[in-house]
Formats: sequence, structure tokens, C-alpha cells
Amino acid sequence: KMSESNYLCFMDDDDSWAPEYVSRLLSVLANIQSTYSSVNAIACHTNKVAEIAENNRIIINSTQPWNHYLNAGPVSFDVIYYRNSIPLSSCLFDKNSVIDMIESHKLSSPAFFWPFFIHYLAENDVWILPEALAFYHFRENDDFEFGN
Repeated sequence: KMSESNYLCFMDDDDSWAPEYVSRLLSVLANIQSTYSSVNAIACHTNKVAEIAENNRIIINSTQPWNHYLNAGPVSFDVIYYRNSIPLSSCLFDKNSVIDMIESHKLSSPAFFWPFFIHYLAENDVWILPEALAFYHFRENDDFEFGN
């Protein structure tokens, strides 16, 4: 609440963004909000990154589209009904649309985003930007202490 920022992102510790992620999402969100006042967040396409941790190094095995089937425009509940189509790290929120709502969700829970996002969509629109600017990392080996 004390932050002077107007926007908020949640970053999973093993996910990553393209260098232009923040500037691109901010620019598009500002444009969209000038036309659609109910849009208070934006999410971009995401690539799934399959990787292993070996000898204190991360080795990327493959990168593939995660949610590139999502079209530009507002997200519908149907999109998230069956699958985690929108990773936490792909979203940027208008801070005012989140700040009161977030207090009713447990941020420290590994499953925080799912109930929060459903609650958020019930009160706000989220716009999809069909550009792959976020990377959803999955560790393929489970012997690493910080794996998914």
C-alpha cells in the first residue's frame, strides 16, 4: 500500500520476463484503458521453459508456447476454467484495482494466484496482449531443492 507505484506485478521466483515486458505492458494497458475503463490489468502470452538444474547451473532443454491460443482482448472465465492458462508472472495490474482485494488472499500460499485471479476477474477485466514476453519455467529434475 505504501508504494508510490501505480502498477503491481507478481513474479514467481523461477520465472522470467523479456527485457521489454514492463514497458510494453504499461504502454498497451494505458492505451486500452483509454477506451475500455473496465480493463485494469494486462497479461501477455507466455512461453514454457523446460529446464534442469545441474551443478548449480540451469540448463534449458526446450522453450515452447504455453498460452499462444489466447487472442487479443478481454479474458473470459472459460479461459481459466480448465487450465492455468495465465501464469502469475505474465500479468501486470493497476495497483488501485488490486490493493483492497489482495488482503483477502494469502500471498504466501503456493496456490495464491488461482483464487485471487478468479476473484479479480469477477470485478475487473484483464486484457490479453498476444506477445510472448513472459517465461514460465519448469524444472524437469526433482532432485534439486528449489525445483517446482
